[in-house]
Amino acid sequence: MKLLKSGVFLFSTILVFVFHLSFLRELPFFLDQFNLILVFLLLVLFFGSFGLAVNFAFSFGFLFDIYSFHFFGFYLFSYVLLVIFANYLLKNFFTNQSFYSLLGLTVFASVIFSFLNFIFYFGEVFVLDNYFKLSFSFFLFLFIEIFYNTLFSCLSFGIIKIFKKYFSI
Repeated sequence: MKLLKSGVFLFSTILVFVFHLSFLRELPFFLDQFNLILVFLLLVLFFGSFGLAVNFAFSFGFLFDIYSFHFFGFYLFSYVLLVIFANYLLKNFFTNQSFYSLLGLTVFASVIFSFLNFIFYFGEVFVLDNYFKLSFSFFLFLFIEIFYNTLFSCLSFGIIKIFKKYFSI
């Protein structure tokens, strides 16, 4: 049974990662701002457990670090810290499993993740002596990412609630 759970975990991690990189990142302008990994982690945290969300965050961060040109640990720290912050918000502020809790958690998590990436990226650029500034486009893309993430979270919330109701999962 443990081998089956590990297989499902590995398969779902690779499936979501490959779908995110191969399909979602290649969509036309503004549609590519949707962050499937972030929404997936929030849904696992919201409907699952903190430990499982941390395991997924670690796995996604490791895969993204292998794939990206940033320093190793860039995405690993971002995703793990995102899950820790989101769990803090979920336990202390969004205590019930309602639609509005997921909506608020998605908005705050999108902002936290974008600013964590900004801080890590700024640190990386500062070390390399390159020029980088916070511009209007950062906030525009953040707003678009929040919109798509909350839209997908809302749709996923309804689908998961229906499955939980009819299949008593």
